[in-house]
Amino acid sequence: MKKKFVCFMLLCFSLCVFGGCAKHENAVKNSVSKQEDTQQDAVTDNDEMTTKGNESTKQAGTSGESAVDNAGKLTTSENGDYPLMVMLEDKLFVDTGEISQSPRCGNMDFTLTSHVKSGEPKENGQTNFDSPIEGQYGIRENRIELYYDDAWHIFAFQEDDFNGVTMRVTKFDNKGAVLTVCNDTEEDIGYGEDFILERYNEETATWEYVTIYGDRDTDDEAVEKPKYGFHDILYYVEKQSTKVVTVNWKDYYGELPKGRYRIIKKFIDLHTDAKVYDTHSLMAEFKLTGKKNDL
Repeated sequence: MKKKFVCFMLLCFSLCVFGGCAKHENAVKNSVSKQEDTQQDAVTDNDEMTTKGNESTKQAGTSGESAVDNAGKLTTSENGDYPLMVMLEDKLFVDTGEISQSPRCGNMDFTLTSHVKSGEPKENGQTNFDSPIEGQYGIRENRIELYYDDAWHIFAFQEDDFNGVTMRVTKFDNKGAVLTVCNDTEEDIGYGEDFILERYNEETATWEYVTIYGDRDTDDEAVEKPKYGFHDILYYVEKQSTKVVTVNWKDYYGELPKGRYRIIKKFIDLHTDAKVYDTHSLMAEFKLTGKKNDL
């Protein structure tokens, strides 16, 4: 009887021990499974973070690449949202994308000594891309030329930015042209008789100032040098209207040879409250090929 009791107790003890081991093993397995799931979730989260990080890197790289072109030349400010700009003499000059090949002296007219990393420059002598940079005043009014990247870059103030006002060449020959000026603003604008002609040099890929006929150097007495000048008269283009303007340049430039040209005229913003009215330069291209009307 006693032996049967002892055997029964040993059997119960064994069941408790092995049952507890099974529960512990299941618990361990469940714990390991949860840890693996947690690690897998963590890996997934890290992959997402890595992907986002790579996207951010790509975006940052794209933004950085927008600051230069394929040749490594500056084209936009560092943040890629603004064109290259310069503040000088309280005027905001913007990069025209043009290169100057004009002959020049070695004396610099100014030095830009500081720059901002993003946005527009706010102080005189400041850029939004680099400094220090030296420069000279351009041949044309409201233009400056800066030397960097081994070239002279042209910057302009209020050029082709007169919102609501456009100018185009509708008829022309080698002696003159007809311009159509459209004023879609709610105020009158003004303009004078003066204008400038430039010709595109295919070899240098630059625009060059066309020398006024009377300024050309010649000892040939057969070549008449006419007197030239513009009448100081202010004309108007009324608000919400279009005006046709006839330009005769024979007395100023002579008869033009074949080539690609552009005419530049100044227009005055008359609705400004300033004592000195803002002046904007507008440009329109045309190409002479020998035909009566090349446009």
